[in-house]
Amino acid sequence: MNSNQWYSRDKNKKVNDSPLKYVSELCDVCGKDIPIREVQRIVWLSPTGIRFVIRKHPSCDLTQLTQYLS
Repeated sequence: MNSNQWYSRDKNKKVNDSPLKYVSELCDVCGKDIPIREVQRIVWLSPTGIRFVIRKHPSCDLTQLTQYLS
């Protein structure tokens, strides 16, 4: 056994679990979890002048939600 091997044994382990891997947000259209890397944020201005930031899946239809907001 090399004299430095006992010291560097834990340094050779690879850390694959990133904290961002488990972070998710809720889709404002369907209400399901979205992984943080897939979130689309769209700024929508209502007819009354209220500005909304809508988080959604790439496959969700934004017009479903905007009908309720206007």
